[in-house]
Order: sequence, then structure tokens, then C-alpha cells
Amino acid sequence: MGCWGALSGALVLVVGCGGATERSGQSERTTTTQDVPERRPRGSMSPANQEITSTDARGAIESITPEEAAPGYPVSRVVIAGQAPVAERSFVIALPDEVAIPFAVGDSIVLSIATEPGPPTWQPMNLVVTTDGGELLAMSGVTAPPGWTFERAGEVRRQDYGGYDEVDYHVALSHAGQRVVTEDGHWRRLAASDGGWWVAASATDLEGSELPPDGGPSWSMMIVRAR
Repeated sequence: MGCWGALSGALVLVVGCGGATERSGQSERTTTTQDVPERRPRGSMSPANQEITSTDARGAIESITPEEAAPGYPVSRVVIAGQAPVAERSFVIALPDEVAIPFAVGDSIVLSIATEPGPPTWQPMNLVVTTDGGELLAMSGVTAPPGWTFERAGEVRRQDYGGYDEVDYHVALSHAGQRVVTEDGHWRRLAASDGGWWVAASATDLEGSELPPDGGPSWSMMIVRAR
């Protein structure tokens, strides 16, 4: 799964980004669920400098600069005005064509990046962008923001690794009394009383008698306010 265990795409947020866990010496995958549609990239947000594991930056957006990306999957570098080193006040966002970036140059935003404890092969990270007033604009990570819930919603596929199976799940995201199930990593639109949202998520777990020492559940979500 992409960091799928994580967010897959041109750039990956390393939270199994859905949380992919790196493993060595794996046997060839055998997909036992038939006719499962191919997972497509869902998007990501990550620090512009991968050495940055935590920061809080506040200010007007100074620039949004397109970078090289795969067709249909735009990537942009966002820089917030300020005196701190650029690496501490910038991030990269990648979204499919149908999901617009929910902010523009000149908008005042707050960027928060926090890394949570995790196994050596999976470093859960949360990147959250809000307005000055604290309203959510976008998030990518493993912890649902206030007012949101995240839960598994049915098995997608099961892959046999010999001593254990890797199981991918659909994920349900709920907010303001509305619930939507993401289908195999695809983006879904959620209409709530506080406006529209785009959401994508993934979850993976391992089952069996011979689990790898670094094995365990992994998951991630991305939420973007619709414009």
C-alpha cells in the first residue's frame, strides 16, 4: 500500500503515506482478490526539505511554484513569507487535476508539521494547513483533524507473502454528520454543512503466524477543502 501504506504520487508523505512499510526479502505478491481496480495516486503534502520533521509557520503565502510532475498530477511548492529559513516555512503539495489547491498567493495561512513516534520503517507525519482563524484548508497524515473520524470500511484486497497476508482496506471518513467511503485510494467528494471537501485515504494491516518484526497496521488520509 502506498506509503500507500502512504500517499503515493510524484511526492510521498512517509506515513506508510497511507503508510507503506518497507520490507526486504519479500516473496512475489499474489493478489487473491479478483478484478480489483488499480489504485491511483491520491496526493500528498510534504515538507519542502525532507530533513524538516516539525515546524509551525504563519504568514501570507509568498509564492506557489509549479514543479515537474506526472501528467494529470500537478505538484506545487508553497512558500510562506517570513524571516525563518525557507525550509521551515515551505511545503510541497501534489493533487490530481480534479482537486484544486485550496489557497492562493496572498492568503494568510498557518502551516504545522509534526512527526509522531513510529517504527523505524514508518515515520508517521502530520502536515496541516489552516487559515489564521484555525479553519482547516488541507491536511495529510495519520491523525484525523478535530471534527473528523477515520475507520476501516471493508477489505479491498489480500496479498499472500507466505507466512502472512497483507490486507488493504477501504476507509470511511466522517465529518459534520456526513460519511463517505474512499474506494481503493480514489478521491471522493464530501458535502457537509461547512462546505465541500475532497478526501482520500488508505489502510493496511498484516495477518498471519509469521509477521515480519517491523510489521503492523498502517494508514493515512488526506483532506482538502473544495474550492
